[in-house]
Amino acid sequence: MTTLFVRDGGAFRTAKSEEVLECAEATLSRRCRIGSPVLSRPEDVRSYLRLHLAHLPYEMFGCLYLNSRRRLIAREDLFRGTIDGATVYAREIIRGCIRHEAAELLLYHNHPSGDPSPSEADQSMTARIQEAAHLIDVRVLDHWIVGQTVISMAELGMV
Repeated sequence: MTTLFVRDGGAFRTAKSEEVLECAEATLSRRCRIGSPVLSRPEDVRSYLRLHLAHLPYEMFGCLYLNSRRRLIAREDLFRGTIDGATVYAREIIRGCIRHEAAELLLYHNHPSGDPSPSEADQSMTARIQEAAHLIDVRVLDHWIVGQTVISMAELGMV
């Protein structure tokens, strides 16, 4: 394992794990900042979502709202759940699409169990959101699930 150091005044000290995570999230946030081309590098999205969600002991569901050029307009964590589920309301997601004037949407949530496999509930929820978004001409591009790894339901042919 590599030891990282930070400058503290005029001396160096070993970085605390929280400091390392904060710096890593800040670096990835700059890559996924408002106006950035989120889909140009899926590995950046994976890294960003892993840092944002993998440590949580509860489910968190959110959206990345994109414009028609697939640039990030906003990221919102919308629904907080428990260790094995979160209640997700399509109307709140659609409200966010309208508020942000989004043309496209990336969904994300975590599985605290570590297994990122999409459940039947994940699949049916994604389909409901796709149907609702279609009514207002918003396209759901993907649904990312964060566990010990990060999977893309689009890559699995489920979106």
